[in-house]
Amino acid sequence: MSLFLTQFHNIAQVLMWLAVLVWMPFLNWDKAYDNTHWRILLNVAQTAQFHDIIFSYKKWVKNNIVQVAARYFIMLIIIYVIFPQCGACYWISAVVVALCLTEITRYGFYTGYCKSLAGALRYNLFIVIMPVNQFTEFMTCYRAFQNTDPTKFAVEMPNAWNVAFYPRWLFL
Repeated sequence: MSLFLTQFHNIAQVLMWLAVLVWMPFLNWDKAYDNTHWRILLNVAQTAQFHDIIFSYKKWVKNNIVQVAARYFIMLIIIYVIFPQCGACYWISAVVVALCLTEITRYGFYTGYCKSLAGALRYNLFIVIMPVNQFTEFMTCYRAFQNTDPTKFAVEMPNAWNVAFYPRWLFL
C-alpha cells in the first residue's frame, strides 16, 4: 500500500508541476500571480508536497523528515506570504520556473522510470537551477520587502522585553 501511495504521489507531483510549467508561456510574466487558475494549480502542487512529510514520518521513503519539513515550510512562506506582497513582479515567474524544473526532476527521479536519465538530470541540473533559484527567490523577497510596510513587523521600545526589532535592518 505504501509503495502504491508514494508512486501515485510522485507521478501526480510530476504532472502538477509540469502543468504549472506548461501554463507559464501563456501568462503575462510580470502579472503571473494575478492569474487565479494558475495560482490555484501552483498552490495545490505546493500543498500536495505535505505528503512528503507524512511519507518521511512513516518511513515509507528514505528522506530526512526535518529536511523535508523545512523545505516545505520555506516554500509555503514564499508562495503564500511573499508572493502576494510582490505585486506585479516577473521574479515570481522566474522562481516558479526554477521550482517547476526542480520538482519535475526530483519527483521524476522518485517515480523510478528512466532512472539513468532522471538521475543524471537530478544530480546535474541543480548546478544550474540552484543559483538561479536562490537569486530569483532573493529578488522576489527583496521586491516583496519593498512593497511591505516597514513598521508592520517592527517592535518599538519601550516594551515588556525592552527589545527593539526593525525588519529592514535585518534584511540589509
